[in-house]
Amino acid sequence: MKKIVILTITAMVLTSGAFAQKKIEFGVKAGMNMAQEYTDDGSTNSRVAFHAGVFAEFFISNRFGLQPELQYSMQGGKDKEGTEKFDYVNLPVILKIYVLKRDLSIDVGAQPGYLLSAKRTGMGDVSDIFDNKFDVAVALGASYKFADRFHVGLRYNIGAIKLVDRLNYRNRVSQLFIGIRL
Repeated sequence: MKKIVILTITAMVLTSGAFAQKKIEFGVKAGMNMAQEYTDDGSTNSRVAFHAGVFAEFFISNRFGLQPELQYSMQGGKDKEGTEKFDYVNLPVILKIYVLKRDLSIDVGAQPGYLLSAKRTGMGDVSDIFDNKFDVAVALGASYKFADRFHVGLRYNIGAIKLVDRLNYRNRVSQLFIGIRL
């Protein structure tokens, strides 16, 4: 898993030089998470929390952009026994495919992440149950840019890595966000 994170960061650094001649925009974003934990037995109820971070968009052409992000994300889920609160630092790398000028985009990419903390109601720290603190999700969504500086979007992140092997435990997170280009 560490190899995937290292390769992703390396790819971002190497490709950033290739886009140096193109337009680059920076910004901040924040929004709501509806997070669930998924296992072979089903999924938990959603935990509503938030995420926030920064982004840079490298415009490859009028139809494509590459947007790496760095974000703090509150994830987890709820069940009959309580709430699980997981805090992650995520590094989404999103390919933006513009379908309406540079306003409406379809967004696809990968989201490596690292678990910072894991707590469960009444139990405290439960990070020791995780076999893998690194996560990778497939990110799918759309965003709409308006008033030149703002954009809103939806994204669904589907965990691709088993975090708890014996349960085939994975994250799933729906995000609604607003961003401001600086």
